[in-house]
Amino acid sequence: MTRIVKTADVRRGEILDAAEALILHHGYQGMTMAQLMAEVGVAKGTLYHHFPSKEAILRGIVERQATQMLERSRQAAAAPASVVDRILAVIAGNRVSEDEDALVEHFNATRNAEFHLLALVALVRDIAPVLVALVEEGNASGELHCTDPLTTCEVLLAATGTLTDTGIFPDANEHAQRRIVGILTIAEELLGVPSGRLLEPALQTLDVRTEEVHS
Repeated sequence: MTRIVKTADVRRGEILDAAEALILHHGYQGMTMAQLMAEVGVAKGTLYHHFPSKEAILRGIVERQATQMLERSRQAAAAPASVVDRILAVIAGNRVSEDEDALVEHFNATRNAEFHLLALVALVRDIAPVLVALVEEGNASGELHCTDPLTTCEVLLAATGTLTDTGIFPDANEHAQRRIVGILTIAEELLGVPSGRLLEPALQTLDVRTEEVHS
């Protein structure tokens, strides 16, 4: 029988797929490396070569989600639209894909601080350069007037990545509309655009009411 040799990326993907399934069934704390070896059908040396610990598994899961998010952000940034509309699209796209929703909800429910910290760091690290390029493009065209693109983008991403995350703020859904309106209002000032330039198009898709800013 011919032995099938899988590439490192394929094997890592299989391990992460199995880890996500085990986490959903047993919980992150309940999942063991022994269970993972049995699920994937690999030897201990193979598993530990790719992921030497459960913490490395968690980082791998976050990094895979971050890679998918970055690809969506790049596609949004390259769309044939105004700079402001593309910035909104990038920010709106900073969510995990639907097939990852259950896993994120698990980490939210169990208040896994490490997961949320890793995800926030990846969000700012990966998406900030995409937004910075858009802001610099907007500055050059006169559509934006932002004096510090990098810091502005980091602040906006950190704000959206924390204030609307139920894994960090359990009541985030209750305050999501108010916080989104507030973030976009501040973003307009930081980006140097007229009042409502970011908020008005966002209202059409986010079902946000401006009066909630002061509620």
